[in-house]
Amino acid sequence: IYPSRSLGKLSEEETQRRNGLFVAQEEFKKAIDPERGILTDASLMREVNFYLGWIDYNHNEFASALDYWAELPEEDIYNNATVLLGKGNSFYYTKQYNAALGNYLKLKDDYEERELSLGRLEPENSDHQEIYQTLTALYNNIGAVYEKKQDTINALKYYWKAMETARRIGIVSEIATSNKDLVFARA
Repeated sequence: IYPSRSLGKLSEEETQRRNGLFVAQEEFKKAIDPERGILTDASLMREVNFYLGWIDYNHNEFASALDYWAELPEEDIYNNATVLLGKGNSFYYTKQYNAALGNYLKLKDDYEERELSLGRLEPENSDHQEIYQTLTALYNNIGAVYEKKQDTINALKYYWKAMETARRIGIVSEIATSNKDLVFARA
C-alpha cells in the first residue's frame, strides 16, 4: 500500500527488484515511442499506462503516476482496487485531499460489502486477511485525510476503526495507533 518512503532498509534482493523497475520503465517508454506503433493498440496502451503509473508510484513520483493513470479508461480505474488505492495515495501525497478521500471512500464501501459476504470470520484465511488488512489501511488513510483537513473528530473515528478492524484478525495497526496518539497529543 505504501510507496518506498515507508519501507525502511530494504534487503539487497528487494533493492535489486526495485531498481529493475527503472529498467522496465525505460522499456515501457521505448514501447510507446511513436515510431514503434503500439499507440494504436488500445489494450497494450492500457497495460503500459498502468505499469508506468505503478512504477512511478513506487518511486514516489505521485503526480506522474496520476498522469499515467488518467489515461486509463474509467472502467479500468473503477473496477481495479490497486489503481484506486494507488490513486488515492497519490492524491494524498500531492495534497489533493478531497480526491484522495473520494477514492478511499469508494474502496471502503467495496471492501465493507466484501466483508459482509464473508459469513463467519476466519482470521487464518488469506482472503479474510486481505479484506481486513485492506480495510485497516483504508480506515487509517481516511483518518489521515480528515486529519489533514483538520477534522479531528472524524480523524480519530477512522483511526479507532482501523485499530479495531486490525484486532479482529489478531494484528495491531501500529500506524493507526501512532496516528491516533499524535492527534491526541496535538489536541
